[in-house]
Amino acid sequence: MAFLVALAVFVAAILVGVVLFVTGHVVLGLCALLASLPFALASWVKWADRGI
Repeated sequence: MAFLVALAVFVAAILVGVVLFVTGHVVLGLCALLASLPFALASWVKWADRGI
């Protein structure tokens, strides 16, 4: 379950980054793209600690 949550967060962060990048917010888009992996790892650890 934790892997699926991390995957969903990763995909969502990439989509947000791409949307921001395409709409002209280049710096914010790159920041969101670069932060997608740490967000996914943090959500994986958080959900794994819950034991669900």
